[in-house]
Amino acid sequence: MKKSRILAFGALSLVGGVALAQVIAIPYVTSMGTTDAVQIIKSGIPTAGSTYASLLQFQAYVFGLNSQRTGATAPALTSCGTSPAISGNDFAGTITLGTGSPTGCVATFNTAYVSAPSCVVVSETAPATTTPAYSVSTTAITIVQAATSSNKYDYICVAKSGG
Repeated sequence: MKKSRILAFGALSLVGGVALAQVIAIPYVTSMGTTDAVQIIKSGIPTAGSTYASLLQFQAYVFGLNSQRTGATAPALTSCGTSPAISGNDFAGTITLGTGSPTGCVATFNTAYVSAPSCVVVSETAPATTTPAYSVSTTAITIVQAATSSNKYDYICVAKSGG
C-alpha cells in the first residue's frame, strides 16, 4: 500500500493580500514487490532520460547480478572452532566462532562473486577494543584473531561494479 506525505509550500500573494499555500502529495513506498518498478533518477534530476527498474533488476545490480545472495542460505564455516554458528547469507550476517580457542574462521560464500566484493567485518564481542583482521576473496571472508572462543563478528558484503 502506498502512503502519501504532504509537503506544503507557502507563498504570499500580492493580489488582495491573501496568503496562499499549495499542497503537493508526494507518494512514498512502504514496501516493494518483485514486479514493482522504481524510477532511477540520475544525478537526482528527473529528465526524459530517466529509466525504470524492477526490484529484481535493482537487487541484481547491488548484489552483483546474484539476487540469491539475499536468500536464506548462510555461507559455510570452516576452521572456526568447535560448533561455530552463522546466521545470514552471502550479503550480510553474524558469525559466532566455536569453542577450542580458534585463531580465525573462513566463511565460504554460497555463490562466488565475479570479483572480490567490498566487505566490512566488525567485532560484536569487543567493538571498542578490537578491530578484526580479515581478508576477502571472490569465494570467502577469512577472519584472523587471537586464540579466543565464542567471539562474534558481523559482516556485510556488496559486489563491486561488474561483479
